[in-house]
Amino acid sequence: MGAFLKITEIPLRQFPNSTPFNLNIFFLHTRNKQGDQKMQGIFMQENEFTIKVGGEAGSGVMTIGLTLGKCMQELNLHVFGENDYPSLIRGGHNTFTVRGSYEKIHALDGEISILICLNDETATLHIGEVAKGGAVMLDSQKSKVDTSKLRQDVQYVKFPMYASAQKAGGEIFLNTVAVGAALSLLGADLSILENVMNKIFSRKGAEIVAKNVAAGKAGFDAAKESKVQIPFSAKKLPSKNQILLNGNEALCIGALKGGCKFVAEYPMSPSSSVLHYMAAHEREYKMVVKHSEDEIAAVNMLCGAAFTGARSLTATSGGGFSLMVEAIGMAGISETPITIINAMRCGPSTGLPTYTEQADLQFALHRAG
Repeated sequence: MGAFLKITEIPLRQFPNSTPFNLNIFFLHTRNKQGDQKMQGIFMQENEFTIKVGGEAGSGVMTIGLTLGKCMQELNLHVFGENDYPSLIRGGHNTFTVRGSYEKIHALDGEISILICLNDETATLHIGEVAKGGAVMLDSQKSKVDTSKLRQDVQYVKFPMYASAQKAGGEIFLNTVAVGAALSLLGADLSILENVMNKIFSRKGAEIVAKNVAAGKAGFDAAKESKVQIPFSAKKLPSKNQILLNGNEALCIGALKGGCKFVAEYPMSPSSSVLHYMAAHEREYKMVVKHSEDEIAAVNMLCGAAFTGARSLTATSGGGFSLMVEAIGMAGISETPITIINAMRCGPSTGLPTYTEQADLQFALHRAG
C-alpha cells in the first residue's frame, strides 16, 4: 500500500531544427485495497511550490515558516506567506503556509507540495490539501498516524525529527531539522540552508551557526535517505535584489523613510510588531518611541508631538481605534496631522484577535463624526 514516484526523462524536439530538450514526467504508482496498481503521469513543477507547517502553538511553527521563506528568498524566488493561529499562548492548532514561485505572486494557490507535521493533528486535518505526489513529513518515533488509512496518492516521509533535533543540541533545533528535510525533498542545495543560517545567527557566534547547520544537515540527509521523489523542485535563479518583509514591516519602513520622529503605541495584535520594529530602530533613526499605558494616551501623545512639528505615528486594531476616536476628532478640528495604522481584526467588537479582515473600514472612514 502507498504511493511512490519514478521519474522518466522524455527527449522532445519542439520544432524542426530546434535543440532537443528533456521533459521530466513523474509516474505516480498507487495501489488500491485489492492490490491493483495504477499509474498516472504528473509533470514536474520547477520553482513553483507551497509548504505548510502545522503543530501546537509554541512548537516552532512560525519559525519554520519564516526560515523557509528566507530560504526561498535565497533561491531568488518570489515569496508569499500566511500564518494561521488561535489566540492562545500555547496549545491549539497553528499553521504557517509559504509559497515560492519564479513569478510574482499575491496569494497562496491552494495545493500543498510538502506538509510538515509537528503533530498528528496536522496530518489528519490537512492531508486533503496536499497535491498528488506531494510529501507528508512525519516523525517516525512520535507519530501514531496510520498512513494506510489516509490518502494513497501522496508520499509519506518518516524520520525521527525530534530525536535528530535532540542530537543536534535540543528540541530548539527542530525548526532547522524540518527546514533541511524540506529543502532536500525539493532537490535544493544544502548551501542554501547554510547561507540562511549564517545570516540569521552570525551575531550569536560561530558555535550557534555550526549547530544549526548540523541540525539542518541531519534533516537534509534523512529526507535524502528516504529516497522519496516529489514532482516539485527548487533551483536558484539569478539575483532579483529583493527583500522579504511583512505588511507591518513595510509600513514601518515607509514611516522611517517619510521622516517619522515620534511613535507612541499600546500593543494590540495584529499591530504589535509595529511598536517592536520602531523600538528596535529608535536610536538608529533618532526617534522617540513610547510604550503608552493605553490607546487613549497614545493618540493624545501623538497630538502633542505633532503640534510641535514632529511627524508622529501609532498603530492599533479595532478595539483600540474605538478608544482613539475622541482624540481623532480633536486632531481633525485643530488640523493636527497624525498617522494611525489600523491593523484590522475580524469584527464585530474585539473580534478575533489573531485574524485580519477589513471589518473597521466603514467605521474608520467616518470616525469622529
